[in-house]
Amino acid sequence: HKILKLEEEVINLKSEIDSGVETLAKIAQIFHNFSHKYRDKIVKIHENPSKNTKGKEELHGFVHNMVANIKEVFDILTKNDCSVSIKLIDNNLIRTLCRDAISERTRSAIDRQLPQYKYDMNTAFKTILDEKTEKSYYISNDLKAEKCYNNANSNWNSYYNACLVAPIRYISIERGDEKSAVIGFICIDNKKGGFNEVGKDALASFADHCFHLFNFYFKQKGMG
Repeated sequence: HKILKLEEEVINLKSEIDSGVETLAKIAQIFHNFSHKYRDKIVKIHENPSKNTKGKEELHGFVHNMVANIKEVFDILTKNDCSVSIKLIDNNLIRTLCRDAISERTRSAIDRQLPQYKYDMNTAFKTILDEKTEKSYYISNDLKAEKCYNNANSNWNSYYNACLVAPIRYISIERGDEKSAVIGFICIDNKKGGFNEVGKDALASFADHCFHLFNFYFKQKGMG
């Protein structure tokens, strides 16, 4: 009886391992897809910087593909239906650059009502930009339990109760002091949570890739 029970446990563990391997393979495939498109975009920019004049059209095509990849990764990691958006910051004001195709249908009205707002109206952005907190991300799996959480959209809890936010930034060291240049944020949210350190590192990887590309379009091409 004990042997049969152990054999059953081994079968279950093998099934879990196989499932984990399949999940890792899928995530690796998604990252490869994103990195492939990112590489091609960067090569194109540096080969013909003066001829790259499509501006917003080119950037938005890449960004929409990227948020679709991010959503796919975090749907897998959190085992929840996630929404992804990219926010830009300009003169302390936040505006939405892009959302994934699904959440865009349900939240486009919010973006029209709030085309831009002060960064400190959102706890996640305020926390990351506050030099005193030294936070490189914002994560919560139960926002309703956090009495101090604020959002420019007063109806935020109708859409989600958990979020993970990473800055699109560059960190430089000047005379021993660390300085951070933040140009935007990648935001992920869902109803049930499931965000952790693995997800934080995965999102930070996407955000780091974005900095150079976004900086090129917004600074050099006057699209800020």
